[in-house]
Amino acid sequence: MFSRSLPRIAIVSSLLFVIAALLAGASAGVPKGPPANAGSAGNVTVYRDGFGVPHIYGDTPEAATYALGYVQAQDHLDQMRRNYLTAAGRLAEFGLGSADNDNNVYRLHVPQTAQASYQALAPEHRSRIDAFVAGINRYIFEEADTLANWISYVQPYEVLAWMHYLAMAEQNSIATSDMNAGGAGSGTQAEDASNMWAVSPSMSTLGVTMLNGDPHLPWTGFTRQWYEAHLNYPGTNVAGSLLFGFPAIAMGANDEVAWTMTNNGADTADIYAETVNPEAALQYLRDGQWVNVQAETVTIKEKVGEDIVEQTFTNYYSVHGPLIGIGSGVYYAAAMSSFDNVLSRLVLFDANEATSIATVLDPTQVPDMHKWNIIAADRAGNISYTWSARMADKPESIDWSQPVDGSMSANDWGPLLTSGQMPQTVNPSWGYLQNANNSAWTTAPDLNPDDFPSYVGGSRSGGLGDRGTRAVEVLESRPQHGTQDMITMAFDSLSVRARLFIPAALDVWTVVGPGTPDPNGDLQAAMDLFAGWDFVQDRESPETALGRLFIDDFYEANPSFSASNVPPAGQWGQADKDKLVAALQTSTDFMLTNIGQLNSLWGDVHKIQRDSHIFRVGGGNKELPALHMANVDQFDSGVWWAESGSSYIFTVAFTDPITFYSIRPLGESEDPSSPHYADQTQLFVDGQVKQVWMTLADVQANAESSFSLSYGGPAHNTDGDGCADGRELGADELLGGRRDPTSPWDFYDVETISGPGQDGVVDLLFDILGVINHYQPAPGGASPYDAHYDRGPSAGPNAWNMTAPDGVVDLLNDILGVIQQYDHNCT
Repeated sequence: MFSRSLPRIAIVSSLLFVIAALLAGASAGVPKGPPANAGSAGNVTVYRDGFGVPHIYGDTPEAATYALGYVQAQDHLDQMRRNYLTAAGRLAEFGLGSADNDNNVYRLHVPQTAQASYQALAPEHRSRIDAFVAGINRYIFEEADTLANWISYVQPYEVLAWMHYLAMAEQNSIATSDMNAGGAGSGTQAEDASNMWAVSPSMSTLGVTMLNGDPHLPWTGFTRQWYEAHLNYPGTNVAGSLLFGFPAIAMGANDEVAWTMTNNGADTADIYAETVNPEAALQYLRDGQWVNVQAETVTIKEKVGEDIVEQTFTNYYSVHGPLIGIGSGVYYAAAMSSFDNVLSRLVLFDANEATSIATVLDPTQVPDMHKWNIIAADRAGNISYTWSARMADKPESIDWSQPVDGSMSANDWGPLLTSGQMPQTVNPSWGYLQNANNSAWTTAPDLNPDDFPSYVGGSRSGGLGDRGTRAVEVLESRPQHGTQDMITMAFDSLSVRARLFIPAALDVWTVVGPGTPDPNGDLQAAMDLFAGWDFVQDRESPETALGRLFIDDFYEANPSFSASNVPPAGQWGQADKDKLVAALQTSTDFMLTNIGQLNSLWGDVHKIQRDSHIFRVGGGNKELPALHMANVDQFDSGVWWAESGSSYIFTVAFTDPITFYSIRPLGESEDPSSPHYADQTQLFVDGQVKQVWMTLADVQANAESSFSLSYGGPAHNTDGDGCADGRELGADELLGGRRDPTSPWDFYDVETISGPGQDGVVDLLFDILGVINHYQPAPGGASPYDAHYDRGPSAGPNAWNMTAPDGVVDLLNDILGVIQQYDHNCT
């Protein structure tokens, strides 16, 4: 140990050569001050209304986004952090997943593309990501003692990775399905169901455009939960929903524009079969030449017991994309339209600030979003529909649902299409637009499919579908609609499928019933019950439970006709009649065995459970679709438990000020002890909505609570280590380098050129001189002791920063601590 009795001048002289050597070898890449974009600091006030929904009023866009990160973390931190770790390929590092799964994320280039996007983003968008992450990390910092030990600080790129992951996971699924299409696979992918519609002022009792959105997604679980928020900052007043972990509203409205989306099932990925060189396994055929596959090595950290081990993986790529499978003499490469899609702007930020339907999508640009039907409406009275996808121009002669020969460049994708090349209509003459996952051609009959490639716009032969048919019926049932009409329509549970099938089935029964064995009269009782059905699946319907089983069992037997084309009874063949009797027998047996009666009310056997909260609910399901959906994923103890379906119903009218109603099936909080855990559910099952307050006066008048925050801008420094939140990289995310997040005394930046204080730079010379200037041989010595300069003893898993300060600024030890931490990087 260096002698503590030497005079300070001698110490300085003795250390000069050490310092000089260290400075000569130190990284030249340490930034000399905070990044640009000054002026984004600001104050923000958050009002929570009676349902816990945050209404955020910020001085700047960054301040508002900072608060959005903070309040989301308050309500949903566990799932948000898990989402981010999934997309960053880091679950195994915290013992939450496997290294193999993390490597799959790297194989799809999700973390790599997100990191590149963060650097490429326009400064005004990057500063908002920084602010959003700083808000999340502030909450983590404040609540560190109460959080699970795997909750680590968020890095900015992880937010972009999460958004990118959702597209890449779906495109990988599409490609995998295509890869399997030669065997049992179908080459298609199941779609999420959703509804949306808009009416022009001429069809509105209020004389303004109105829009309704209703995405049908899981209510709990991994990827698709909604969070509701309202943000107000200079020039923007926007509200709506976003998926857990998103930094902006995904669907909703500002004072000028409303927008919503449904799944269009776009085929945004394909599989190429790369012919393998039999003499060299890492080569494939390309226009008559053998070329090498590209190899990339990835190191994944995995927690095993209490240790962190590293596993190395090698992923391979062809010119078409990552290799995801092996066939007979071929590698299968996934071509995915979002692969390596580096963003220069974040479309959600632009949509939140759109001023007209024309500014929601730029027709000259390739869409960054991988898919969606989009309906928008604006205050000026316009409504628009766009079938949007990130999709390549590709040869129509090829069956893209099967693996494609990758050996010929003639089979390659062409350039990606722009938004202006997608099916779109504006202000249709019939006065409304609707989409319930039906094709562009049934949404907008004025569009000509022949004007577009066959793989754009959806099926050329499919119809409106059950929900689309019902939407058109209701929209055309009256000349004008009010906001309550829009809300009532959103909760409409009439089954078009039942309405088509049951009358024909009753007619068939009059023929086959007399000759069908029915000793207890159960089959006749069932048909008598159906005779009184209005085909509405509300909570008090005694026909829905049995009808759902009956119709589903019949169509699972593969009759000769589809659910949308039921022939009159006189045209049924004997095989279809036999299937009807069998389905009737199976469904009645199930009801009597599991429920005890045929005519149980739908709400008595169809329920929502949210922890200890249980609610009777009506609505359609996958077997009997309706506009209002409450899908069943399990049957247990005589109850079909609804767990997905209508997940965020909202209605907007461009009155002055804007009128906005919404409802979710659960609540705003994931905390079972919160009053906002299931407080919206009763309204949801009752077919009611709540108002989203859009003016400050209304927000304040209806506030349950409020609090204020200050955001320090790009250089905002939550943990006091001298580096701006969101600009710190290294082994410990926000904290970088070797910083121990549980040690409040463990700093990096301790001195400026003019003396004590932080200058935002880990500049080795000044920070070492800071330690020297505060050298204290022993407690009570000449210099006042300052723990800020005490790096702690050289002990613990990471020397100098994993244990408490030792109470003295002992030069060599503490200087070595500064040096050891010099790998800290504020970018």
